[in-house]
Amino acid sequence: MIPEDPPRIYSRRQGNGTPQGRRSIDSRRIRMTQEKGLSTFSRRTFLGLGASAALLAGAGLAGCAPKGKTGTASGNGSDENTSWAKEADVVICGLGGAGVAAAVEAAEAGASVIVLEMAGEGGGATKMSGGLAYFGGGTRLQKACGIEDSLDNYKAYMKAVSNPSGGNEQLVDLYCEESASTFDWLEAHGVPFDDAADTQGHVVTAPKGISLTYSGNERGWEYVAVATPAPRGHSPRQDGEEHSAATLFDPLLTAAEKAGAEIIYNAEATSLIVDGSGRVVGVRATIDNEESAIRGLKGVILTTGAFTMNDEMLADFCHEGLAAGARTAHPNDTGSGIKMGMAIGAGLRSMGRASIQHFVYMYGHGAASGMLVDKRGVRFIDEGSYGGWIGKAIYERTPEAAWLIMDSNMIADVDPAFKDMLDISSQADSIEDLARVIDIEPATLAATAARYNGFAQSQNDDDFHKATEYLKPLSAPPFYAANFEVSKCGFHTLGGLKINEKSQVVGNDGKVLPGLYSAGRNACAIFGNYPGSGSSIGECLVFGRIAGKNAAAE
Repeated sequence: MIPEDPPRIYSRRQGNGTPQGRRSIDSRRIRMTQEKGLSTFSRRTFLGLGASAALLAGAGLAGCAPKGKTGTASGNGSDENTSWAKEADVVICGLGGAGVAAAVEAAEAGASVIVLEMAGEGGGATKMSGGLAYFGGGTRLQKACGIEDSLDNYKAYMKAVSNPSGGNEQLVDLYCEESASTFDWLEAHGVPFDDAADTQGHVVTAPKGISLTYSGNERGWEYVAVATPAPRGHSPRQDGEEHSAATLFDPLLTAAEKAGAEIIYNAEATSLIVDGSGRVVGVRATIDNEESAIRGLKGVILTTGAFTMNDEMLADFCHEGLAAGARTAHPNDTGSGIKMGMAIGAGLRSMGRASIQHFVYMYGHGAASGMLVDKRGVRFIDEGSYGGWIGKAIYERTPEAAWLIMDSNMIADVDPAFKDMLDISSQADSIEDLARVIDIEPATLAATAARYNGFAQSQNDDDFHKATEYLKPLSAPPFYAANFEVSKCGFHTLGGLKINEKSQVVGNDGKVLPGLYSAGRNACAIFGNYPGSGSSIGECLVFGRIAGKNAAAE
């Protein structure tokens, strides 16, 4: 496992808004909508691009706050002469998936709880998603659907996926061990699931009436060697036209309020308050445009989300994020809680990488049967791979140009609901002519296509072990090229504050920062590589619960 704190990654900054030159994915399926004044993706888009995620390999950063605005915006203060406007045993900053899980656990443990939420409603990035949570190791739903997935098998997959790029092995173990009980906890708090599974193929969103699907790279040839594949994407019951995380979030919010948690909206936490001994004892916040100090008698929990929407932090920490196109994040995912922790010496984990995703199979069997090539016309991945692997490979190998090559039979088999999302920029009557249109050496693309057709004929992909259901020949003109460059990918950041098995924030010196907890995308527990869609929500719930329990027990 590589060190958690390699050197910082920098990139050229392009202002305070969306980086210049960025092209977003534009279609009726990937759209920006206005909800209470906030620009958001549609829920189906958010899930498809991996926010439930799910959004992957993350290397950490040097354990010091960078110079300039990124490291100093949060500030910090002493508790001397502080006039407290409110106090509670536990103060939680941010009401997304991790924040609501922490609030439920802390309040049900008997602690008084105040939750500060920047927006006018709760949910954050979690509620924008489809609500998919990645759990395994023998959940009740897996067993009800006849799926065998032992805890050891689950751990083997998760470690193989996460740890090569910096995931904490002990926290991966803990996540796996808490998955089944967290699923039970969701059901106990009124989150409904259908006892039905789809085990036939990749899906981006579960069909109506189905709650268990494959949502990662479990059947990728490199992982089949270490763990028996099992579907682990747990989707709450679909009540409307598409899966909605409201089905997951709203019952938890109701439970938190029923247990006595006080939710304060339009309340932006701005800095942590530390006493003379170094213990975090509260937060400064702007509530309805007035500055206030809120005291946390037992602890403060930071759950304010990722830094996907902060160009400056992306430039300082995560060059990958600047390269991708669509941001699968809530507008308030600006890294505020991460900066608050950094200001008092919190360590960081996995800040250098993002979940960059593009799902070829989202467009249907026709697209997944195509051939994905780089700027030289060379194939570089199994086109049926999980979207996180596709996006990562495009970014690392060929960010400026990647093409999905299809013939007329494949185009006819593209899902009509998604066809207008494909950027089919070129077509020609021969592979060689198509190569000329997209500025690839004709002989190279023709040779790549001939090799691919050989695999289709033999039904055996010697290069990337593509599933036979997607091995179809490129033989029926005209031929098409869909643009898959990195700007067509969605992304969200994975890095955050370094936490331990109690969700306590750990400082640059490796010591716990007393009184401070974190979870969700404000922190980073298990990511290295992204195991599959739903693992971000899964991590939010598991470590949010842990933070709430431990803060209440202080």
